[in-house]
Amino acid sequence: MKFLIHTSLALLALAALNSCSSRLSEAELAAILTVSVPKATLAPNSYKHPSVFEYRDDGRSPHDGVGLMGGLVGVTAADNDLAGYLIGEMVGDAVGHVIAANEKTTFKKNYGTYYSSLRGKVPSDLTSMVTKRVEAQVKANPFFGPRLKDQGRHQFSVRIKHHFLSRNGSGPRNQQPLMSAYVQLEVTLYGPGLRVLYTGTYLGKSRIAMDIPTLASSKFISRDAFREAVNDACKKFAYELRTKSGR
Repeated sequence: MKFLIHTSLALLALAALNSCSSRLSEAELAAILTVSVPKATLAPNSYKHPSVFEYRDDGRSPHDGVGLMGGLVGVTAADNDLAGYLIGEMVGDAVGHVIAANEKTTFKKNYGTYYSSLRGKVPSDLTSMVTKRVEAQVKANPFFGPRLKDQGRHQFSVRIKHHFLSRNGSGPRNQQPLMSAYVQLEVTLYGPGLRVLYTGTYLGKSRIAMDIPTLASSKFISRDAFREAVNDACKKFAYELRTKSGR
């Protein structure tokens, strides 16, 4: 019975995720005559200290991967028995979190002195950078582009949820962690009366991956890295925009 409940919940969650990427209705599209992109905002505590963990491509926290270790322990220990699986997952999570905590402590001990300098290298015009790129993607869309105005009855509200550096491999010679920039955007399309038509979250990652001392010493490298992360997130936004408009 418990297995059926868990399965049903999983199917409901999958259906909800699939509905997020569905096309806007013809009535919703017909009502969009003008659209604008106000300046992006920065969420409180958006900036996070650098992380020793490699961020997952699906946009989830690197700590979420610890549960997988527990799941595998449970399956091995109990031959797919649900109770054993859940117990194994809890045990695996506990072990995984201890390992993660130790790695985080060591990382901070080695590189904590760079934290302040790294934060100072984040582009001061990050919100403007994001606004311009989102606006460019809206303008390039065959449906929304011709409707883009300085003031519109519909609006793409953009918020920078998180921006940070996270590990993306290690240097081949000295094995120092290489860090990439990440920017996570939340874009909401509002209709008149602040009616939400859809909300999407997009995680962008820079191709640039440099060691911490190098990033801390050059604002130009850091700027390029965050620009790449913004561009990557906006490409994902543009893809969903095409899905939403059917164009």
